[in-house]
Amino acid sequence: MTQEKYSELAGLSLKHLGEIERGRGNPTFSTLIELAKALNVTLSELVAFSDDQEHKETTSIEIRFLVEKQDQPTRLKVLKVLKAMLSEE
Repeated sequence: MTQEKYSELAGLSLKHLGEIERGRGNPTFSTLIELAKALNVTLSELVAFSDDQEHKETTSIEIRFLVEKQDQPTRLKVLKVLKAMLSEE
């Protein structure tokens, strides 16, 4: 689902949704409920912190979405940072 479609289904502006996703916006309880409805998940699923496979896949999708929006030089920088952060030494 695109960010545009998600914001439409949740009844939020694209800007507001982006702020929430980046941790810069503070959604109200009713906004969280609308976000969960738009994703067809429960509120507890939306805000749960878990290491199960579904959440890993969701995180991977979110990372991919954020990186794909960037230009090529920025994507290469992100890759270098990730490799540096995740390297085992």
